[in-house]
Amino acid sequence: SYAGIGVLSKYGKTDVTIVYVFPGSPAEKAGLKRRDVITEVDGKPLIDADKGPNRIRGPIGTNVVLGITSPGEQQRAVTITRRQVTGKIFPSLTRLQADPSIEYLVIPSFDQDDMGDLVQGELAKLLSDGKPVKGIIIDLRGNGGGLLSAMEEVLGEFVTGKCGSYSSRASSHDLLPPRGPLYDKLKDMSLVVLVDKGSVSAAEMFAGAMKGRGRAKIVGITSAGNTETVYPYNMADRSRLWLAEEGFHILDGSSLEGIGVVPDAEINVDWNSYSERNDPHILKAVELLQGGK
Repeated sequence: SYAGIGVLSKYGKTDVTIVYVFPGSPAEKAGLKRRDVITEVDGKPLIDADKGPNRIRGPIGTNVVLGITSPGEQQRAVTITRRQVTGKIFPSLTRLQADPSIEYLVIPSFDQDDMGDLVQGELAKLLSDGKPVKGIIIDLRGNGGGLLSAMEEVLGEFVTGKCGSYSSRASSHDLLPPRGPLYDKLKDMSLVVLVDKGSVSAAEMFAGAMKGRGRAKIVGITSAGNTETVYPYNMADRSRLWLAEEGFHILDGSSLEGIGVVPDAEINVDWNSYSERNDPHILKAVELLQGGK
């Protein structure tokens, strides 16, 4: 919880790209969206983007004027009133404008213990609206991972059985996602998973498991290659140690560590520079779901 505008972002050298807008936040009410780029704060350029959040945040009830550039549009000034923001992340499932028979599921993070339930809720709405569905694009770009339990719950909606393994110096155990409530309705659904360098840890495991089982095509940019499982230990002096104890191997036994998930269709472009309608990764996914190669 903090006083600001209510977004998650990634930093460039001289700008900040919005990757998630919290529902009900000042940013949402001002019309800001994923892919929007912040280039100015109160009329001054972001010469050092890492300091951008400190300039955007401020006392509750005060205004901040942001220079915003949306893909394909001219920069505009947006005035936002700061307020306390509670950061809860939600997945979103929408029909693509380019092909309404294809659903577009964005999972921004697995770092919430209810993410499996939230994704299930979105998928349930998809299956109950009575409209035809040709396939689903699952967007994990910028998903920095999170809880393995949340990732496994989502994975279990699409695939069952062994999908890989976790191993430490002392032991190993299989990745066996729990069978999801919607599995029987989704098991034959055509799928494409989008990844990029911002897809890390649990997001890579999800994509690697789907690819290894032949359950989905992977499109985008090779993922981060950071799949170690980290465990916390509270020390006597009240410090905390985070220790990487387990590695992850996909179904064929190979490790993703330092390698990442290599897409079936690698398209090395900055997708944030494109609108959803013109996003090269999404367009390739649509082509594959429509029967292309």
